[in-house]
Amino acid sequence: MPREKPVKWGPYLSFGKDPSTTMIASWRSCEAALGPTTSSTGSKAWLEYWEHGLGETASITRVEATIGRLAGLHITRMENLVPGTVYSYRTSTYPDETHTFKTAPVPGTNTPFEFTLVGDMHARPCNDISKYFSLMSELVPGHDFFAGLGDFINDGDDPADWDAYFRDGAGYLPCHPQMNVPGNHDAGSPSKYQRYTYTWMHPYVDENKGGYYVMEYANAVIFFIDSTNAGGWQPTPGDAQYDWLARNLERYALADRWIFLLMHHQVYSTGDFGCARLMHDVYRPLCQEYHVDAVFYGHDHHYEVFWVDREASWGGTLFIVAGAGGGQGHVDHGIMGDRNGETKYIWPGRFLNVRKHGVPPETGNITPAARAFRNDSLVEATQLLGILEPSFIHARVEGDVMDLKCIGWQGQVYHHLQVKRAGAGRAFHPRSEKVLLDY
Repeated sequence: MPREKPVKWGPYLSFGKDPSTTMIASWRSCEAALGPTTSSTGSKAWLEYWEHGLGETASITRVEATIGRLAGLHITRMENLVPGTVYSYRTSTYPDETHTFKTAPVPGTNTPFEFTLVGDMHARPCNDISKYFSLMSELVPGHDFFAGLGDFINDGDDPADWDAYFRDGAGYLPCHPQMNVPGNHDAGSPSKYQRYTYTWMHPYVDENKGGYYVMEYANAVIFFIDSTNAGGWQPTPGDAQYDWLARNLERYALADRWIFLLMHHQVYSTGDFGCARLMHDVYRPLCQEYHVDAVFYGHDHHYEVFWVDREASWGGTLFIVAGAGGGQGHVDHGIMGDRNGETKYIWPGRFLNVRKHGVPPETGNITPAARAFRNDSLVEATQLLGILEPSFIHARVEGDVMDLKCIGWQGQVYHHLQVKRAGAGRAFHPRSEKVLLDY
């Protein structure tokens, strides 16, 4: 039976500072006039949770919602949870609906885990992105969380675009924690960034400086970097964020942990924005010094992998473009043409394998500004595969081995890369690519 007053947003989940013991659930109802912590009955809004599967023997805990900074937003924090445990929960807004979530393993343990990544979903009323959420649920039902690489909202100042995101994710977000980095479209100005931080309750280090934080999940340490610097300078980190990043990389480096960096703006890419020298100057030395395993980003609307410093004794770093989250309408098909001199690399088609196709040419009338974003020697030496198709990434980590899959809209695996952790036997070999479709 259709709801008379459906939940406008959520509930949606995110981890607290310790993902093994803390979960945050938020939801925004259509009853904003009643106040942000008031339910339809006029009483204080609440959330109840209990260990899943215990039935009538379960001990139910109720937590009251706190006041959100957006009208109608309810925020609840579940703490002192048991690591690696499935919980059920329900909210006062719709107490007959029960959802589940799972806490992370104890930090530092080798418990296998899985997550999905995608960027640049560009949610708005006329761009239905629900297919991505359906595919992630159906094709990788066991994944533990979803990492958003920015620009999941087309215009962060437009409430309708935020509503569209939560509408399209309504069947997915209540059960899958989402951890994000800010992008230029959803957080690229002070007003957009404000709405972003009012919506996502991530464990920010200093919200005034940027939406950056770190998460320890099993045997991985994941850095969520704000390349918009609280809606200000883009794309390199400000001094405070850089110092925090370098200090914490030093803390966790060479400690038998996977090290992942997530951000929105690209470092290496043959797509629309190309290879950014400023980002290269900032991040490649950090990756070399601290043996970073992988850097994931979007901004360019396609999939592409570069295995940089693969000849190093510790095995090098994967730089991965994962910005094909907006459907066919947002994939950068234009880079198959010159676009009046703005294309940095003209792709031969929807697939680019530099080992097979060579480094793509520049246009005959390329502008000086566009040429500055070519890095042909790096592209030739490190690029593995690029794909101009809607897709998302599925990552599975088990001990010192990670499987990365680029999965398309028909469920096809375009690219399956299996690698060891940097410093733990990582080495490039043709057998590292289990699947490679380059047509």
